[in-house]
Amino acid sequence: MKINAGASTASCLSRLPWIAASLLLASASQAQQTVEMNLKLGPIADYGASPWYTEDIQISSSQLKLALDNGADFIWATSDECTTPACNAHAKVDTSQAGFQWLDKTPTTRSFGPWGDMTTWTGSVQFGAPAGSLPSLAFFASVDYQGSQFQYLAWDGGIGLPARSDRTTVPSAFFPKALMQAGYISEAVFSQVTNPGAKSGNFILGGVNEAYISANTVTTLTPKPAPGTDDVWGTELDSLAVGDMVIDPLSGAIFFLDTGSSRFKGDSKYVLPILSTLMKYKDSSGNAIFEEILQDGEWVGLAYVSGSPGDYENLPGIAIRLGTDCGNVAGSAAVVTLSPVQYSYQVEVGDRAGQWVVAFRILEQIGGLLVGSTFLDLFYVSYEYNIDDQENYSQGNMLLYAKSPDFGPGPAGYECESSSGAFGPQAGN
Repeated sequence: MKINAGASTASCLSRLPWIAASLLLASASQAQQTVEMNLKLGPIADYGASPWYTEDIQISSSQLKLALDNGADFIWATSDECTTPACNAHAKVDTSQAGFQWLDKTPTTRSFGPWGDMTTWTGSVQFGAPAGSLPSLAFFASVDYQGSQFQYLAWDGGIGLPARSDRTTVPSAFFPKALMQAGYISEAVFSQVTNPGAKSGNFILGGVNEAYISANTVTTLTPKPAPGTDDVWGTELDSLAVGDMVIDPLSGAIFFLDTGSSRFKGDSKYVLPILSTLMKYKDSSGNAIFEEILQDGEWVGLAYVSGSPGDYENLPGIAIRLGTDCGNVAGSAAVVTLSPVQYSYQVEVGDRAGQWVVAFRILEQIGGLLVGSTFLDLFYVSYEYNIDDQENYSQGNMLLYAKSPDFGPGPAGYECESSSGAFGPQAGN
């Protein structure tokens, strides 16, 4: 974890006994105060969660792998009360450590979709923060996992960063507000950039690190909350096309950016036309490239029959048009093109390990199209909160940047388009 602060480096170091001094970055001339954490890449499973996590947040004396998850509305972690095989694959919060207390042992079941369900109690303990410890924060401690898939989850817990503070599942703490109130960050912003090739990345709480972005490549994604899911960071999707085929139901749909997810997922009315269009493609001998992935007898996704995306030269790109003021030109939108390898991934653990799959999956009741690391790994993205007079936090703009080439390749295409046509292209490939 690093801290960029206007405060004295020496005073911060004196209060960081649990973190290496080499990870501290301070700037006395910089007014913005941010906390920067290292991200690591775990193995990817075919259940929809991001493989990215940080080890730079401690739950008192317990060191865990934690997701920084803006698709979740609570803080949670595996506890030592959980002893199933799925739990034993993870590091656990030591509930006997000094300062830990149980607030409520009423069992609550929380669904993690394809991963299964987990049962939690509510605990409280101090969390490690850049200048010391935060006051004790309430969180949900997992005491049971119902689903063997949990053993393949790359993280041991998660820090929720929902789009609205009033959607936080009480009594779980709202982490950005806790950091603001403690004075550790000066702005209600967080941002992320990753480099899958190096299996590393950075998560910045409190601002944007301009060293990680390519200049003049920003696109503004204005908020568009979905009824019933306004705790998830959403914007409007102008259009999505598979090759020359525009997927009409997605024009004007809500597009969610979820740092806790991996692949694209959405309701069948949005995703089924994408799968159906791709299914029509054949290899040079006329054989099927894809096979159906079924769940409870229903078609939910596509897997490659054999080989990888690079084996099939005729596969289409997928073009996504979204946002405004692309390249700081008023009214222009961004057009992002994904190559077949960028909208696919190879499963590393769990079901279908070793097989390539298409990174689009049907999941009902999303209310739009949601995506995580499949898309976010190609960009630097920041997320801004608005704060009202009652200190309630709500979603502001998201900003999409071409990331610095130091963080690996960007999308196959990223250009700006206005009513007079396309211009660019932007940096990143």
